[in-house]
This record gives sequence, structure tokens and C-alpha cells, in this order.
Amino acid sequence: MTLKARLGFYGKVVRKLRVDKGMKLCEMADAINMSSAFLSAIEKGDKQVPKTLIEKVVQALGLEPGGQEQRNMEEAVMLDRGYITVDISQASPQAQDVAVRFAQSLDSLDDGQLDAVMAIVNKSARRRNRNNAHAQ
Repeated sequence: MTLKARLGFYGKVVRKLRVDKGMKLCEMADAINMSSAFLSAIEKGDKQVPKTLIEKVVQALGLEPGGQEQRNMEEAVMLDRGYITVDISQASPQAQDVAVRFAQSLDSLDDGQLDAVMAIVNKSARRRNRNNAHAQ
């Protein structure tokens, strides 16, 4: 798969955020210390996203660090790259085993099985979000 065919999720997300904030491409590029041409290439999906860009964009757009917009950008980068890295070093042995087995069997799961896994993950995320909201 070519770079152009894989990239584009992050560019769409960051461009929408930038436009919604009323910021021109050149203003954003200046704010994150990047050339307008390079930022444009990222937005169009012609260049990969540098590792430090998300934090710079969050700051430049006045977004909440760790907020939903940042999580959306992080997810888009993972989709663009076509892979994710999961640190399981601090997880329980059972969680480590689940992560490894899931990664090994991902390609063999059918849509119904993936839907079931997604339902479990979404339920856990909703519970975590509720607990975080109550803690604040």
C-alpha cells in the first residue's frame, strides 16, 4: 500500500479543528514552528505525522491536553500508520496474555466476534469515563 493510500485520517481531523478555530494554514504552521508547505502536505496525506506534532497542535489551537480532540488525533495517526503499539509492561499477566493472543488472532476474527469485542471495550470505556467524571 502506498503512503498516499494509507494516510489522510490525521490530516482531515487536524484541518477540521484548524478551520473550526478560524485559523489559517500559515498561522497554524507558524504556531507549531513548521513550514506551511509541510503542514499542507500532512493535511493532504502526503507526509507522515511527526511524533511531536499532536502536542504542538493541541497547544496552538488551545485544546484541552488529553481531551477528546487530542484522542481523536492520536487515533487518526494510528489509523494512518496502519499499526499500533501497546505498552503492556505494567499490565497484569492475564491482561498481557489477552493482548498478545488478541494481536495474534485479530486477522481471523469475523465481524460478529469483532462486534462482541468492541461492545466489551466500549462498555469498559463508558465505565472509566463515568468514574473519571465522578472523581473530578
